[in-house]
Amino acid sequence: MHANLNDLSPADRRLLFTEGPEGLEPLALWLNEDGSPRAKGAWYKSFALANKRVRKAGIDRLKCHPHMLRHSFALRWYAVGRLVWEHRRAGAGSDRMEDFREQFGDTWSLVQTMLGHSDVNTTRNIYLEPFIGLDVEFLLAHSGDELSQDGVLAFLRSDPRVRLLDPGDGK
Repeated sequence: MHANLNDLSPADRRLLFTEGPEGLEPLALWLNEDGSPRAKGAWYKSFALANKRVRKAGIDRLKCHPHMLRHSFALRWYAVGRLVWEHRRAGAGSDRMEDFREQFGDTWSLVQTMLGHSDVNTTRNIYLEPFIGLDVEFLLAHSGDELSQDGVLAFLRSDPRVRLLDPGDGK
C-alpha cells in the first residue's frame, strides 16, 4: 500500500519508521529524550516549563510559545529573501529580473513555500503582518532621507513587536 505523506495525519506520521544501520529509526523530526517521536502538544508543555524557569530567573518580559518560532522563521526568511532579491535586482536589467521572478517567484512565494501555505495571503496577513507594518511605517518615516544602520535599528527598537539582540550579548 502506498500513501502520500501529505494525506497522513500528524498522529499517523509519528508511526512511520525506516530501517537504519542499528534497526528501526523514527521518521519524525522531533524526538523525545528516549528517541520516541514527540507529539505536537508536548511542545506546549516544554515551552510552559521553560517560561517558568525564565520567570524564576528574574526575567519578566520574556515569554515564548512554539508558534513564535514559526513567526520568527517567516520573518527571518522574508528578510533574507528581500536582501537576495534586492542584490539580484541591482545587477540585472528588467528582462533578466522578469526571468528571475518567473523562475524563482518573489519573496512572498519563497516564505509561502517554506511554511507550506497553500495561499500566499496566509503568509502575508498572519505571519508577516507585523513586518509589513514596520516596512511601511519605516519607509514613510524615512522617505527622502538616506537610510543608516543606526536609524533602522532605532526605528525597529521602538516597536514592541520586534526583539533585537543586544551586541553586548555575545550572540
